[in-house]
Amino acid sequence: SSVYSLEKLKSLFLCATDEKEIPKEIENLKNLEYLNINMPIEELPASICKLESLKNLRLYDAELIMLPESIGNLSTLEQLYLPNTIEKIPASLYNLENLKALSIPGVAMTELPEGIGKLINLERLDLSETWIKVLPDGFDKLIKLKNLELPRSLERLPDGFDKLVNLENLYIEENAALKHFPDLSNFTKLTYFSYTLHKDEYYDANIEIWKALEEKLPNCAFQIKDIEGEYVFLPGEGELDLDDLDLDDIDWDDLELPSMKEIEKEVRVEMREEKRKLRKAKRAEKRAARKNKKN
Repeated sequence: SSVYSLEKLKSLFLCATDEKEIPKEIENLKNLEYLNINMPIEELPASICKLESLKNLRLYDAELIMLPESIGNLSTLEQLYLPNTIEKIPASLYNLENLKALSIPGVAMTELPEGIGKLINLERLDLSETWIKVLPDGFDKLIKLKNLELPRSLERLPDGFDKLVNLENLYIEENAALKHFPDLSNFTKLTYFSYTLHKDEYYDANIEIWKALEEKLPNCAFQIKDIEGEYVFLPGEGELDLDDLDLDDIDWDDLELPSMKEIEKEVRVEMREEKRKLRKAKRAEKRAARKNKKN
């Protein structure tokens, strides 16, 4: 019998290199909670938007340019991962009030529709690979956000940005338009902040802001890099002059070694960085493969 007759099925992974259509019968899977589509489909069938129990929809490897308006009917959806081919999303997506994770890696995306503030339960939002310049009004209502990755094209932080006090991880990288180091003093739960610091007329002032934030947010790992991707350190940090180092002057009994908590923090930071690099490399590889296939 067909997999689409298994009414109690909860997880489904569709993988096909050439097929570009999904049978209408998929709408029979009323108990399906997880759906991963690894197929070069160019259109999301309306039948998928009838899956009333769906919680996790992964479309990384699809070739969708747009989503149907009926995507807003998936009222139980909690996680939505779109492909990098996506160019536009409908405002009906904001009807998904149970959504907790939303990834929009569309390299051709330049704007979001108004109404994003309706996603009141959103905890993770990834816009890092889009070319969005201005975020829509209502962004300050996403107060449950814990993980936020902003695009390099962003011209200014959204109004009410300082209200996102539950943020734990924040990425603002390779952004030339944001001249001033953001004021994160309200973000007491922040544990990781990645930012690109430019050598411009604001550099010294930004260093001072960063220094003050290091004191206010002692539990946050600041990963600050320059435009070349090299780490930037605060004055006096990350520097060791071996010529002036005299081992006899060191009081070994009073020497303070890093605690296990500090070591674990550094390990987590490095692991997070490596995972992000791997994820972006895989996306770039898939884009290149699609381009070669079309040519």
